[in-house]
Amino acid sequence: VDNGTTWTNITPPSITGGRTELGVGTSTIYVVSANGFSNIRYFKKSVDGGANWTDVVKPTNGTLFGDVTNGQAWYDLILSVHPSNDNVLFIGGASHARTIDGGATWYCFPYFNDVHPDHHCLVFRPGS
Repeated sequence: VDNGTTWTNITPPSITGGRTELGVGTSTIYVVSANGFSNIRYFKKSVDGGANWTDVVKPTNGTLFGDVTNGQAWYDLILSVHPSNDNVLFIGGASHARTIDGGATWYCFPYFNDVHPDHHCLVFRPGS
């Protein structure tokens, strides 16, 4: 309302992490943060502007490192919320995943050892 003059700290309580990504929907804020230089440390969401936070299930992909960052959360951690549906979001790193239920369940896209896709940005094309 004041063009960025006033800020409120919405960091989830007792949380520290490395690289952090925010995904902002129409009424939900998602935050995911790296554990130092490797994997996802925490994944949370707030439906009340950051006053309260609940855990979101971390997507796993069955690789050695266990999550969609494949041990590279320090480098290529991303998060994006659908512009009109807060329950649809994508998260990624060296592979990626999608949820349609606000993070309760995930579909993880396969990681192929012969392809190394570092995801750095996700956007939604208007009208798609």
